Amino acid sequence: MDRYGETFGFLLSRTYLAYARAAGKETAEQEMTPEQYGVLHRLTLADGVSQKKLASLHVRDQTSISKVLDKLEQKDMIVRRANPADRRSVLVYLTDKGREAEAVLTPLMQAHNEAATKGLSEEELELFIRVLDRIFGNLSE
Repeated sequence: MDRYGETFGFLLSRTYLAYARAAGKETAEQEMTPEQYGVLHRLTLADGVSQKKLASLHVRDQTSISKVLDKLEQKDMIVRRANPADRRSVLVYLTDKGREAEAVLTPLMQAHNEAATKGLSEEELELFIRVLDRIFGNLSE
C-alpha cells in the first residue's frame, strides 16, 4: 500500500488537511470553523438532538463536541435544553441566527465539495465514498 514512498496514513492525512484548510477559508468569512458549520448543518437535518448523539454523528468525544457547542452557544446559534424524557441528557436546538448562518454557508461548502471532487465521475465518487466507508468500518471494529 506504499505509493512513491508515501504511506496510506500520510495520503489520507495530506488530503484531509488540504480539504480542511480550504474549508476553513470558506467558513472563516462567517467567523465559523468547518466543525461548527458541520454541527449547524447536522441540526438542520435533525434539530433537538442530544449532545451525545451529535458527538457520535461527528465521530468526536463528548468533550470535543461540547467545546464546539460552547462556541456556537456564545454566538447565539444554538441553545441547549434539558431533555424532558431524561433530565441527565441535553438536547441541542438551532436558533434563527444559527439557521441563517447555515443557509449562508451551505452553498459555499457545496461549491467547496464540487471543487474538491472536480474531474471525478459519479462512479468514481461513489466508489471513493464506499472505499472510505469500508476503511472507516475496518478501523472502527
